[in-house]
Amino acid sequence: KWDGPYIAKLSEDPFGQTYFAHVGAMEKSGTKIDGEGEGWILSAGPDGLIDTPTTGSTLADDDIGFIFVTR
Repeated sequence: KWDGPYIAKLSEDPFGQTYFAHVGAMEKSGTKIDGEGEGWILSAGPDGLIDTPTTGSTLADDDIGFIFVTR
């Protein structure tokens, strides 16, 4: 029932790439860590390739970002 605030516009990451969001935590069948919903907000890093799997529990290679967990 969240009604904002929302990000209207997000600039590019420091490498000129788009940020990515995996919002599995918001899906009934989303990715789980210890039974809790999780998601990612990340930058693909300097090489521009997303190396972090949506089911992973840590960032991979040169990806930059964070994981969020919902209860």
